[in-house]
Order: sequence, then C-alpha cells, then structure tokens
Amino acid sequence: MNKLHLVTKIWLLGNKFEETNSKMIIERVINYIAKQENYRTLSYLNNLFNKDPNNNQAWLCLGIVNRLVDKLNKAIKCFETAVELSSS
Repeated sequence: MNKLHLVTKIWLLGNKFEETNSKMIIERVINYIAKQENYRTLSYLNNLFNKDPNNNQAWLCLGIVNRLVDKLNKAIKCFETAVELSSS
C-alpha cells in the first residue's frame, strides 16, 4: 500500500469517526431534550458546534432547547439556520 493510499484511508476513517461521533452526540441531545435536561443538552451541543458548526441537526436541537426555555427569538434564529444549512 503506497503512502497516498494509506493517508487517504486514514482520512476517510477519521471522517467516518467524526460522523458517527456527531450522530451519537445528537442522539444524546435528543434524549436530554426529552428529559428536559437543558443545561446538559447545551453542553453537548456546544461540544458538537466546536467540531461542526454547520451541523443542521444541532441547530435544530438548539432551537428546541431555546424554545423550551422561552427564548423564542433565539429559537427562531436557530431554526432558520438549520433550514439554511439543510438546503445548501
């Protein structure tokens, strides 16, 4: 196996890991939203945003949390961002 092939394979595995990790974080976030553990949810979302600020599912979840704590303007902005990201 040549170096380029090895580097490409490692890069692909890293991306797959990040995608899987993001999905796991979103699953936990949804679970915490259901339990109304808003601060824990925000902690997980901030972690995800540090890795992937363009994750439309994370923006959707952040909108839901903001709605739950009556921050309606922030919720609307999050929902709009989620829609923009999902359509691009």
